[in-house]
Amino acid sequence: MKIISLALLICLAPLIFAETARAEISATIDRNRIALDETLNLTISREDGVSFSSADLTPLEKDFRIVGQSQSSNTRIINGAISSSTTLDLVLAPKRSGILEIPPLAIGKERTASLQVKVVTQAQPKTRADNAPLFIETELDKQSVLVQAQLLFTLRIYWAVEASIAQPADPILKDALLEKLDDHTYNKSIDGRNYKVFERKYAIFPQKSGELEIPQITVQATVPDRQRHGASLYDFFGVRGREVKLRSEIGTVTVLGKPPGYPDGEVWLPSDKLSIAEEWSEVPDQLRVGESVTVTIAMAGHGLLAAQLPPIELAETDGLKIYQGKAEVRNLTKSDGVTGVRQESIALIPLKAGRMELPEIRVPWWNRNKGLVEYAVIPPRQLTIKDTPTRVDRDVAPPRSSSADSPTAGKPLQGKEDYLQESGSNRPLILLSVFLALAWLITLFLLIKAMRGSGKTSTGMKVAAGTAGKLREQEAFRKLRLACRGNNPGRVRKALLDWVATARPEQAARTGTDLERIFPGSGLAAILEELDRILYGREGQANGWQGKVLVEELERIRKTAGESRPDKTALVTLYK
Repeated sequence: MKIISLALLICLAPLIFAETARAEISATIDRNRIALDETLNLTISREDGVSFSSADLTPLEKDFRIVGQSQSSNTRIINGAISSSTTLDLVLAPKRSGILEIPPLAIGKERTASLQVKVVTQAQPKTRADNAPLFIETELDKQSVLVQAQLLFTLRIYWAVEASIAQPADPILKDALLEKLDDHTYNKSIDGRNYKVFERKYAIFPQKSGELEIPQITVQATVPDRQRHGASLYDFFGVRGREVKLRSEIGTVTVLGKPPGYPDGEVWLPSDKLSIAEEWSEVPDQLRVGESVTVTIAMAGHGLLAAQLPPIELAETDGLKIYQGKAEVRNLTKSDGVTGVRQESIALIPLKAGRMELPEIRVPWWNRNKGLVEYAVIPPRQLTIKDTPTRVDRDVAPPRSSSADSPTAGKPLQGKEDYLQESGSNRPLILLSVFLALAWLITLFLLIKAMRGSGKTSTGMKVAAGTAGKLREQEAFRKLRLACRGNNPGRVRKALLDWVATARPEQAARTGTDLERIFPGSGLAAILEELDRILYGREGQANGWQGKVLVEELERIRKTAGESRPDKTALVTLYK
């Protein structure tokens, strides 16, 4: 009987030893339920102290990403007996939701047991940390809001312990625009305990009526953990501290559609306050033909994004050229929300003198506080345009007014005796003036007689005047050509009009119509229009403009003018 038992024991020994070897490999997870955006820790241990260099982790890649991996060893001596163990720590992130399996993993000739974990799309809210004075709260300023109107969402983080808090990620919203406002940090006493508070606000603009969901916001922090082994005076957090993850409650808001009383065809502007204002670069009743003036129109809407504000365009007005500039838009953010600002710069060039009126600008908007339609208005603007004086008019000084400038203006006329008595003291000066006037007249008479004898009186004067005008025209054309070479539209426009003033001093030119009248059939009017579009139009881009075409056209005009104008002064000299 003893021989049979011994033989049976010998036969079962390999099975017993194999079972013992398998028991040396173990696999555990720290949680069996996680959210899709969370990670879990998988720990694999073996008691034989052999490393995991031969471990095959490929089966994990089907449903998980390995985002962290570390290995450690531990040796113990108990009653003279030495034992060692090796641990492999893996941090896994799920790739999908559902019931996921951690399959058996081959570690050398051994295999771990399979494990299961449930992955949910969204974790349960957790607003307070365990065993730490750390919590979060969220707040919506209203539970219902009009479509495209502003909704304020606030996140607050409270902590009364030394903590390292990661920057929370912005919520991802469906069918809504998000604008982050200014952050604030302050202190607050709660139940006799002083907390630090981090506050972040968002302005949300729903783009679709119905239910809007505000998703969870996750806040990750590291707080001290005194129970961790290895914590000391120089390791306040105890090696790494304790990881804490908090999740806010899910918010829901009802988004209402546009009220039926709002004007059809108008841009929907739900706001707390909307204003509009204008500013002129020149006084509107002191404008001149051909001289540009800029009107700046600014619109500001509290609780609106700048992109929501409509463009402002002036209606076409007879006798007025309008160039719509590129709008400037910006969002001003404060703790109470967003104020959108849109600024339009519009250039006006009067084409004729007289009085004209710019029509009223009227922008409807919905007052959210009163629940009714209101209008932001710029009233009609009266313009007075004066004609531009010609070069001849500008060069000749206006006559002095005998009544305004006379020292006796406003006094009654004096009698003959009074006049003689008053002028008696000035008699020497009067005699000297008469003598000088007679001498000047005699000199002028002799000069005219001498020049008439040689036939050069009128001809010389004409030659001198013509030479001076030609020099002025040449200098103006030289400056114009330099401006064209620099391809600078602003300088070219000014230089072009200056050249016309010297080439045709008897005719004023400020607009394309004037250039077409002075130089019919030329391309100068079209070129001036192009310059005005670049300088004052919406495109506002001078890059790429070339002055070569203008120079070529001007040289053709000057050549044609020179051929069509014979030298009249030479003919006068020949036939005298």
